[in-house]
Amino acid sequence: METGRKRKKGIHQLIAAKLPKNEEQRLAALERYRLLDTMPEASLDDFTMLAAHICQTPIALISLVDAHRQWFKSKVGITAPETPRDIAFCAHAILENEIFEIPDALEDSRFADNPLVTQDPKIRFYAGAPLRTPEGQAIGTLCVIDRLPRNLTPEQQTALQALARQVIAQLEIRNHLATRLKKENFFHSIIEAAPSGMLMIDDRGAIILANRLLTQQFGYSQEELLGQPIEVLMPVRFRDQHPAHRTAFFQNTTPRQMGSGRDLYGLRKDGSEFPVEIGLNPVTTDESTFVLASVIDITARKEYEKAEREVIQMREDFIANASHQLRTPITSLKGFLELLVKDLVPDPAVRTEFIARAYEDTKRLGVLVNDLLDGFRCDSGFFQMTLENTDLCGLLHSTIEAVKGLAQSKNISLNLALPQPSLMIKVDPHLLEQVLTNLLSNAIKFSEQGQAIILDATLEEDHVTVRVVDQGPGISTEDQRKLFDKFFQGDTAAKRAGVGSGLGIYIAKKIVEAHGGQIYVESEIGKGTTFSFTIPWSNPNDPSLKECISNTDAIKEVEV
Repeated sequence: METGRKRKKGIHQLIAAKLPKNEEQRLAALERYRLLDTMPEASLDDFTMLAAHICQTPIALISLVDAHRQWFKSKVGITAPETPRDIAFCAHAILENEIFEIPDALEDSRFADNPLVTQDPKIRFYAGAPLRTPEGQAIGTLCVIDRLPRNLTPEQQTALQALARQVIAQLEIRNHLATRLKKENFFHSIIEAAPSGMLMIDDRGAIILANRLLTQQFGYSQEELLGQPIEVLMPVRFRDQHPAHRTAFFQNTTPRQMGSGRDLYGLRKDGSEFPVEIGLNPVTTDESTFVLASVIDITARKEYEKAEREVIQMREDFIANASHQLRTPITSLKGFLELLVKDLVPDPAVRTEFIARAYEDTKRLGVLVNDLLDGFRCDSGFFQMTLENTDLCGLLHSTIEAVKGLAQSKNISLNLALPQPSLMIKVDPHLLEQVLTNLLSNAIKFSEQGQAIILDATLEEDHVTVRVVDQGPGISTEDQRKLFDKFFQGDTAAKRAGVGSGLGIYIAKKIVEAHGGQIYVESEIGKGTTFSFTIPWSNPNDPSLKECISNTDAIKEVEV
């Protein structure tokens, strides 16, 4: 491209500026500042006003030279937002290392025919200081323009160059802050997305960051936590020792678990405590060292561990108890059979008694083994039901008959109260009979001589409720909470009352729940116990159900 003045029939030819050799890198540098087509900013307008004032010109610009235009980020004295690059004075200025100055454009062959000279804004004088990045890329200029020929004084040239450097410094600060803000936003996004509570403290122990999960854990808002000492989240009993621990960590900043080997607790805003697990991670910046802590609420884990310990203990108790119970009938059975096999019992009456005792021992063994197998089926998923249309009233009658002998041995009366002679429901009759037998057998076992037991059924809108009510010693509140747990056998007195596996009530609960019902216990020491369970109706719209409900006042009582 020609750089000298050309003439053709007495007319000057416009000469555009050459492209810089590093044009691709220069445009990339301009793009990194993200300035093109943005709104005016007072912090940059101050530089153009100051340049116009110092250089005594009516026009001053911060001009950014894009691929095909020059765009004015800040302007004084003109209204145009941009011009084509091929007529831009600034396109020439970015090729220079120092100020590019044109005292009189009409006398310069490169600009004499330029539309910016011959038309508005009628430029005669131009001086532009390149806006050069720290890497040396000229992205534009800080320029001053006059409509009269003139020259800048050395002082004005120095001032214009200084202002250009300050413009770049301002842009660098903006870029740095934007990058830092982006990183901080990314960091905050990571902290917010963390699956645990996260907080950060400075070297004074003040909270400077807390994510949403942590505020939920402790019941505070972020505004309430920021600036507070970290000790506000600790129970009072730990606060005095914590500053020393914090100081020790800042002296040896390595990632680690807090309070290794000790139980740690957090303090909520409402004053309640909860167990926590805390991980400490140092974060070192140019300014200081901070601690980023992860806080995990381990309440559920602690409860699970406690429950697991209780189950293990109950299992150990059960094994010890079952071993004793199995050993006793087996030893007895072995003794009876050995005497009988060796024909060492000549008395027929004694022989008959030994056979009867051996038979009772086999029954006890059968109960224990069946309970163990049923408990295994409940836990392992092999529990199967066969639902049939069953007469509940008939099932209650047959169960009463099955345990009548046991009740008569203790002179206990069994009273059956039914809403009507027949009541059809869809259940597994064998499993439901197992529940009833278990509840009635327990009631008999824990009742004293001559007491009474009630078995009744009541009808509700969507279910039937069956109750077993005894007058026994009652169950403590503490034992009631554990009564439906696997292997639980209650207090020592209850254990001595008879043989049991600690699985019967647990299995009964599983059977009732498998039918879609619930089982409950109400008891008071010295006043007896009531077990009740519900079974949903299989078809609430069955016309026979309405008849059943309408007859609930016609209670039939039968004493067995």
